[in-house]
Amino acid sequence: MTGTERKRRWRLANPERSREHERQRALLRRRHGTWVEGPDGRSMIFSYPSGISYQRYESWGDEPWRHSEQEWDQRFRRDIGRPASRWRQYVRRLQERKEAHRALRAAINEELGLPADASLEDWGRALLTYQGDKLDELLGISEKISKLNESAA
Repeated sequence: MTGTERKRRWRLANPERSREHERQRALLRRRHGTWVEGPDGRSMIFSYPSGISYQRYESWGDEPWRHSEQEWDQRFRRDIGRPASRWRQYVRRLQERKEAHRALRAAINEELGLPADASLEDWGRALLTYQGDKLDELLGISEKISKLNESAA
């Protein structure tokens, strides 16, 4: 049995103690580098293993000035931390929006009987001469039109 499996079993067996332990550990890691009163009553800098890396990760999105340009470039190029994660998320969602827009435009072009590379003038002419209801459904305005017709009657 590996250490990871042992830890997982212990966490499952002791959920409350495990949560409290993690809370304490996070608190100590956040306190890394702060001035505290030592056992002899004198002030000292509190040090906790891996505290600096935890603080850098925690403060990455809020206080980027803590990092040098070189560190920032290394983290961003290696896809580490919050900025890289947010960038990947933005790019993925942008691609999804582009694909949805392409699909909608293709459906509209098909309904209007236009080729995929139709010009804006062709679109305008086709829209002026269009006689149907499917375009309203594609654009999501059919419900609004029906409500307007009901309120006018």
